[in-house]
Amino acid sequence: MAALIGSSSPLSVDLYWLVLMDRDHFLHAVSYGVFGVPMDQARVRGFIKPYFRLIAVMVDKRCGAACGSQAAVAEVTHRWTESQGPYWPDEIAAGRVKYPWMLRARVLTTGEVDLSHLRCLYPKLELLLNAYRDGGYGIYFDDEALPQCIGELIETRLISNPLPAATYDEVVKAAAAMGELLGFNVARKHLVGLHRVDLAFLTGDGRLAAAVQVTMRDRSVIADLNALRDAAENSDAALVYVLTRYDVETLATLRELLEGRYRDLANRVTVIEAAQLIKLYQLLQSLSVRELLSRLFRALVDVHAQGGVVGDQG
Repeated sequence: MAALIGSSSPLSVDLYWLVLMDRDHFLHAVSYGVFGVPMDQARVRGFIKPYFRLIAVMVDKRCGAACGSQAAVAEVTHRWTESQGPYWPDEIAAGRVKYPWMLRARVLTTGEVDLSHLRCLYPKLELLLNAYRDGGYGIYFDDEALPQCIGELIETRLISNPLPAATYDEVVKAAAAMGELLGFNVARKHLVGLHRVDLAFLTGDGRLAAAVQVTMRDRSVIADLNALRDAAENSDAALVYVLTRYDVETLATLRELLEGRYRDLANRVTVIEAAQLIKLYQLLQSLSVRELLSRLFRALVDVHAQGGVVGDQG
């Protein structure tokens, strides 16, 4: 990477650029402070320079502007550099470079943004969303800077509306209730090997179906991964790691460990944010949803007993 360019930004170049990203690319960019640009958007390299600001918005391609979304503001700290090989999740999967130019940036703030409201502020967003969905990339840059007033408004709203944090007890309670709703026996501080996991989802015969670990302020990521590794070595259970808050530093540490000394867990651990888990839990508390899940579960059991598949009419 190129050398770092200073630390104080001149006001005259405080320009904002919008970047749309899927979840994997957004989390990677925010964790590492790295952004990439597709070959057919390489022209933006001539406009985006150190001290400029990127507004990265995580977009679910299935619902576009109908979704709320996570977002981040990052200040560019380096000049563009050429990629040295597959780096992003979709590049590694494809075995080829899709984003030939890369950019370093320092994340300033993260929060939630209402895409439907952003569309009203910036009507071009709808065109960008369509191009992003149709382009086949996980990263998509706007081809022109945002109006300064729009960029400043988004940054201000992110600062005043940070991603919500949840307490350890709230997350454990929600996760345990979801496990019980799904029909598991849920045990807290369950011993697996030499370590205890925060929650164990157990089948009727006592088999460990899932091990859940939740971040705690006074417990390290390494301690959490050691507990999940014990669960992995002593069972074929699903491994879930819940982050109680959206913490860029924790994400970076976790990713570094999963790519290094805990690489054996990289393809087994599912990492989710507590806010998402709690929202799902609140939805599942609805009686109608619980009845629907119960009926669906009973239907699946009946179909399985009959040796058929869901939707069979014969």
